[in-house]
Amino acid sequence: MGELPAGVVTFFFTDMEGSTRLLARIGRERYARVLAEHKRLLEDAVTRNGGTIVDDEGDGVFAVFGRAKEAVVAASEAHRDLEEHDWGDADGPRVRIGLHTGEAERAGDALVGLAVHRARRICDAAQGGRTMLSSTTRDLAEDDLPPGLVLRDAGERRLKDIPRPERLSELVEVADLAPARRIRVEVQMEKGWPPSRRTLLIAGGIAAATAALVVLLVLVL
Repeated sequence: MGELPAGVVTFFFTDMEGSTRLLARIGRERYARVLAEHKRLLEDAVTRNGGTIVDDEGDGVFAVFGRAKEAVVAASEAHRDLEEHDWGDADGPRVRIGLHTGEAERAGDALVGLAVHRARRICDAAQGGRTMLSSTTRDLAEDDLPPGLVLRDAGERRLKDIPRPERLSELVEVADLAPARRIRVEVQMEKGWPPSRRTLLIAGGIAAATAALVVLLVLVL
């Protein structure tokens, strides 16, 4: 473990979704290569953005960052690098990432504290290929994110073994949104983010209404 940032840090957990099924499908030899390569890509994204690797046992990576924004950008880049990597004849892994900001105590080569467990559970709440983050991390990061990255409210969740529920957000790249919603999001980013749920529903409604009007015109003509 490298030198850890002092004070409050942002915890970064990853987990490979369906790792057992992937192992059964592609066999031990190919799985070992996929596992090693996916960890290399994750760790490159972490260190490139100023993070420190705490642990890389199993099929995931645990890292810490001095700033929440750096952790969010690292998560975005990690997903992109995994998606764009050439996995040859093996299936690429689907990785979920969880972010939470808080304090922890150092115990030898480990970090302990409820905040660490909360970050781990937030990772469990994400789907493969997605990043979930706590409200604390969102509050610290969202005003400083680079263009193209937005945080979408994912509602309040009960996390396993954690006494207090957590309001989660999902990291989304604007390019991943549907065209009509993307236009609305880009306008809202200029006016102030995030838009309300009502605004997003209106954007989806406009797209649906436009499609229906086109069909009607075709039938009439």
